[in-house]
Amino acid sequence: MDKVSKHTLKSNESYQRLMDAAFKVFGQYGYDKTSIDLLAKEAGYTKGTFYLHFKSKEDFFLEFMDHKLSVYKQHFLPLLNSNATFESIISQGIKIFYKLSNEDNWIPLFFEFCSIAVRNESVKERMSIYYQEWFKIICMVLEKGKQTNRLSANLDLEITSRKIVAVLDGYNLQNSFVSNSYSLDQIEQLIKQILGLD
Repeated sequence: MDKVSKHTLKSNESYQRLMDAAFKVFGQYGYDKTSIDLLAKEAGYTKGTFYLHFKSKEDFFLEFMDHKLSVYKQHFLPLLNSNATFESIISQGIKIFYKLSNEDNWIPLFFEFCSIAVRNESVKERMSIYYQEWFKIICMVLEKGKQTNRLSANLDLEITSRKIVAVLDGYNLQNSFVSNSYSLDQIEQLIKQILGLD
C-alpha cells in the first residue's frame, strides 16, 4: 500500500471515529457544552486531528447533520425503490424518520443548534442546503405518488414537500414539550390529508 493510500485510510478512520464520538458526546453534553477537546478525546485523538477535518465546532456539527441525513437515506431509499404501495412508503418513511430522530438525544440537540444557526449567516446557509436535501427526498416520494396515480398530476411538489417538513419539524418540537402530543398515526393522517389521500 502506498503512502497516499495509507494516509487516506487513516484520514477516513479518524473522520469516522470523530463522527461516532459525536453521538455520545453531543448526546451527553448538548451542543453548547460540548467542546472540541471533548470530541477529540472521546474519539482518541488530539485537537490537531479534529482541525485536519473541520474548521470549527459549527462546521463539525453541520457535517454531523449531513451524516444523520445520509443514514436516513440508507434506510429509506431502498423502500422508495421497492414495490411497496405509496401509502406504505409514507407510513414507513415517517416511522424511520421518527426512530432516527429519537436516537442519541437528537431532537433537543438539533433545536439547540437551530437557535445558534439563526444568528450566524454562514451556518444559516448550510442549514438551508440541509433542508433542501430533505425537500428533495420528499419530492422523490411525491413523484412516485404521481407516477402511480395516487396523487394529483397538478400537485405542486416543492410547496407540498415544505408543508410536510414543517409538520415533521413541528411534531418533533411539540413532542419535546407537550406530553400526550400527536401520535405517529395522527401525523401520518395529517400528511395524507395534505396529499389529498384522506
